Amino acid sequence: MHSVRDRVSQAAMAQLDSQWTVTAMLADKTVDSIERLSDLHLNLARATFEQSNLVARQLAAAENARQFFLLAAAQARPNTERVFDYGYYLANITSTMQEEVIREMGMCMADTNRRLLDLLADLDCAAPSGTALMTALVKPLAGMADGAAQPAAVQASAPHAARAGHG
Repeated sequence: MHSVRDRVSQAAMAQLDSQWTVTAMLADKTVDSIERLSDLHLNLARATFEQSNLVARQLAAAENARQFFLLAAAQARPNTERVFDYGYYLANITSTMQEEVIREMGMCMADTNRRLLDLLADLDCAAPSGTALMTALVKPLAGMADGAAQPAAVQASAPHAARAGHG
């Protein structure tokens, strides 16, 4: 029975290592996304400041009210384009983060289920008679969870493959 404890302990340690790895990955992805968001916001602030300076000089140089309002109205399109560009880049950053996290979590779930099935197989070999029913009940559940985790990982990586083909 001591060897079963060792196997369970090793499985628990492997699971803990896996959780630490996933946590580190999530932290890295989060920091990367925050860095990209900061760059986006700083670039937007710089561009907006430069543009508003230019527009203010043009509006101050307007010779009459008609020219002033024409210059002001001409700024609607560039401002709208900047808003849409900002939304596009923001959506790109968040969707990339989401895809990476889903893919990593799917792979982690599949790995955890594989380890669970391996542990159950080891325990089944070392288990006393009469526990086969319990093992037979748990294995299909782990297999169903593994089947659910793999499509999530494949689905998350599909958009990247589709973009690679079109880019």
